[in-house]
Amino acid sequence: MKKYLLMMGILIFILTGCKSDEPANELTIDDLLYSSWNGQQAETMENGDVQTINFIILFTTAKEGGVTFLNSAGVPIQNFPIHYRIEGGFFYLKGAFNGDYKVLKHSDNLIEMEAYLPNHSLITLTRKN
Repeated sequence: MKKYLLMMGILIFILTGCKSDEPANELTIDDLLYSSWNGQQAETMENGDVQTINFIILFTTAKEGGVTFLNSAGVPIQNFPIHYRIEGGFFYLKGAFNGDYKVLKHSDNLIEMEAYLPNHSLITLTRKN
């Protein structure tokens, strides 16, 4: 009986101690609508170098927004439209960025997502105040 209780205790500990890498709830359009975010895309090139792009993204409607790319000093240099949709843990982007990004984590103020385009691309968004 003691062995059975010990095994059950270990099993309960393992099951409750495991934490999923998935966000507790899915990212939705309501999380983004009419908000602006500071962003950074880090793309790992074939030779291992990492190319970083800083930008500001504004979600103006449930399907469209705008991206402003910034130079190294943080000065806006170019604007592009963006079209997006969110489904089942994926963030589909077309326009300034193109790709099907998997949402790795998100909160009210942070979104992290990745894609292979074919290079690894990691986008981190931080909500602007």
